[in-house]
Order: sequence, then structure tokens, then C-alpha cells
Amino acid sequence: MGLFQSKRKSEEDEPLSLSSPQAVMNLLTRYFGESAVDVNANLTDETFKLAITKPFKTQEKDADRSVSVLRLIVRNANCGLSVRAANRDLVEAYLLPSSQLVLVPQSEYPSRLKFKLTRQNDNTWWLDGHRVTGKELRMLALTATNDVLKYSHSGVNSAIAEGARITVGDLSLTTGFRDLLFEKAQLVSDLVTQQEVLHAHLAGELHDSVIADLLFLKRELSSGRIIPTERVCNAIDNVVLTLRGICADFSSRELRDWGLSHSLKELAQRFSERSGHEIVTSVADLTVELPYEAALQVYRIAQELMNNAIKHAQANSIRLSLICTATDLLLVVEDDGIGFASLSTQHSRQGGMGIPLLKERSDMLTTMGLPSSIAIDSQCGVGTKTVLTVDVSRIAKP
Repeated sequence: MGLFQSKRKSEEDEPLSLSSPQAVMNLLTRYFGESAVDVNANLTDETFKLAITKPFKTQEKDADRSVSVLRLIVRNANCGLSVRAANRDLVEAYLLPSSQLVLVPQSEYPSRLKFKLTRQNDNTWWLDGHRVTGKELRMLALTATNDVLKYSHSGVNSAIAEGARITVGDLSLTTGFRDLLFEKAQLVSDLVTQQEVLHAHLAGELHDSVIADLLFLKRELSSGRIIPTERVCNAIDNVVLTLRGICADFSSRELRDWGLSHSLKELAQRFSERSGHEIVTSVADLTVELPYEAALQVYRIAQELMNNAIKHAQANSIRLSLICTATDLLLVVEDDGIGFASLSTQHSRQGGMGIPLLKERSDMLTTMGLPSSIAIDSQCGVGTKTVLTVDVSRIAKP
């Protein structure tokens, strides 16, 4: 459990706040090293495998004066990246032929500049007018590593490019970084939209059930007829039951108190009672102690999948399964609904939110140290089966 820190935001999501280029260079060394290990594992040609130097200091001439420069080199036999910091406020990276790495800084032409990081007065670091986080610095390292591979040989493609894409992706630095910013903006938009949908869902539940029941009870009591106390109590009990169900949908208190397995069974029962659908459950007790934040993501994915099956897939029956093996936790939701022909159809049917946000929750599990994936198998007129797989092999058994 030591790998998981409750309610603690990853430092890589925070803007870089480093007072010296040395600290930035140390982080870049770490990220370049991690990407090089992955890339080298997928390359068989030794001339393309990468080597990383630790940051080192040199004395270089700049406008007839000697200056101390901190350098970091990422290279293979054909091409290299020269990363330099000559003052407190600037880190630059240049892509060069390996043969010219001995000629720096003379060979560091403006046209060979791959990225420039600048420090502001508050010790934050910026790239192209954007404040950089640790995660984005890692992205810079990945895309710059890819550039070294791409330009290390004219005509490099096929096996070399495919091997590198496994980790780095076929992105230029500029394109990759812009895509990252676009994805962040899109996620914020999706989350805001999700909030609005949740608000609309809550309003609909209150209007269609709670308010309707209370208005009916009011009409009965104001009719002048004698209403048996038992009937009034039953009506109030129905309102209380509905409110409890709504509270349980929006609050994770039960999950925190009773755990994932119990909460999924209760969730399925509430869905069945409120919708009238048959929901069959096969929920195993967990053999690992899943962190609360991770259990919450699994719970919300199950909730979304059952909601989709009832409201969108027009399913008659639903099956919810939770399976725990020695290495994996599997959440399986199956329905006999109308299905869909493609992911784009499902994307459109759910207002552009369903599948992307399910994937976001899966990705959040991965960032918690629990590698996860979602697989969807759907056929028109047959139904849909969705499987969330969570690698729990790193969690110590209780």
C-alpha cells in the first residue's frame, strides 16, 4: 500500500517550480533515460540505440567571454540532442548530427532548435507561452527522443519507426505538445459537460419521483377524505427510499464504509428496483485491498455502464460481474440491448461523453499505478459486453 498516497495529487500534474536550470536538467535526464530504456528494448540495430549523459559543465566562449554551460547529450551513432543551460533562466535543446556534437556551440544553429524553456520570476518554467507541468516536461523528452530517432538516418521508417512508436509515438515536438494541450482542454470541456448532465439527472430524479410523490400525497391529504395512517407512512417511505437511492448514487460513503464488492451489489439492486430491469450479479470478494480512489473509479465505471444499458441500449437484462485473479481485477458488464455498429455511433448516442469518459477513468487508474484498459464488444441487435481490466499484481495481499 506504500505506493498509493490517498488524496495526494501527482507532482507531475503541478506546474514546474524550480529555481535552477540544474533541477530542470536533472528531470530531463531522468525522463530521457526512461524513454531510452523503452525505445532501446524495441530496436535491434545497435546504431540507433540511445545513450544519455548526465548533466556536465563546460567552459565555452560567448561574445568573446568565457561562460559556464551545463549540458546534457542524448545520442545514438547518427544523431543527437544537445540540451544546454547557459544562464539561470533558459534551457535549450538542439538536434544535431552526431559528428557535430563535438563542435557545440558552433553547430547549434537557430534552425536546429527543438525547444526552449524559460524561467519566470516565480520560478515556473514556460514553453511557447505555456506554463509547463512535470507531465508536459516528460512529453517533451519523449517527443525529442522520437526526433532523434526520426532524423538519425535519412529514410528511417518501417521497423525502426515502428519500434520507436511503441513508446514515443509518431509525433514531432510541436505537434505532440499542441495535441497534449488540446487533450487537456477537451477533458476540461468533457468534465464540465458531465457536471451538467449529472445536474440534469439529479433534477429529473427529484422531479419525476420525489416531487411527484409528494404532490400526490398532498392531494390525498387535502381531499378531505380520511387517509389511513399506514398509507401515508408507505408514501413517505417511498419518498425516503428514492432519496436514499439518489444520495447513494452521488455519494461514495457506502463504498468507503463497506468496500467495492458490497457497494457494487447494492448499486445493482438500486438500479433494478428503480428501473424494473433484471440485473444479475456475480461479484467476488476482493483478495487485494484496493485503494479507495481506485475503487471509486471502478464503481463509477460500473454505474455509467449500467446507466447506459438501461437508458441508451434499451436492454431487458443486464449482468454485472466482478472477478479477482492473482494478477487482475475484471469488471464485466453485459446487456442484451440494441448494441451499436461502431464506437463513433456510441460516441454520438451519448452526447460525445460515454466512451471517452470511461477511458479517462481507466487512464486515471493507470496513473495511480494500476495499469488498466477497457474493451468493448458490441453487435447491433445482440447487445454489448464491456470489460475493464485492472492490473492489481503490484498491490500487497492483505
